[in-house]
Amino acid sequence: MQDEYVSAFYDVVQETRQHTGIELPESIEHYVVILLASHMDKSDFLPNTSFAQTFLQMTRTSDAKTLGDTCLFVTGIFPDYGIDIKYYSDIGKTSYDAVSHNLNPELFSTLSQHFDYVREFINYIPNKRDKYFV
Repeated sequence: MQDEYVSAFYDVVQETRQHTGIELPESIEHYVVILLASHMDKSDFLPNTSFAQTFLQMTRTSDAKTLGDTCLFVTGIFPDYGIDIKYYSDIGKTSYDAVSHNLNPELFSTLSQHFDYVREFINYIPNKRDKYFV
C-alpha cells in the first residue's frame, strides 16, 4: 500500500465527513482509510468461492478479517454488486464479530455492530467510482 493512497483517502474521508455530517469514531475513520487504500492495487479481492462458502471455511482470525473487509469494501463501493446487499452485510458483520473475539475487540465489535452505518459512509464518498475505482 502506498503512502499516497493513504493520504488521498484520508482527505476523502475528511471531505465525506464534512459533506455528510456523518461522524465516525477516529479508529473507524482510520480503518476505512486503510481499507480503501489497501484495495487500490488489488484486482482480485473477491473470494475464490462464494462469500458463504468462504465464510463456512474460515479457520483463522485473518480469514475472518479478510472476508469482513471484502464485504465492507464491496457493499460500500459497489452496493449493487451480486446477490443482495443484506447478504454481504450479514457475512461481513458476522466475520468482524468473529475477529473481535481474538483481535482488537473494541474496533472489530464496533465494525460488526455498525457495519451498515460504516458501509453507508463509504458509499457517500464523493465521485468514488469515477475518481478512484474505475
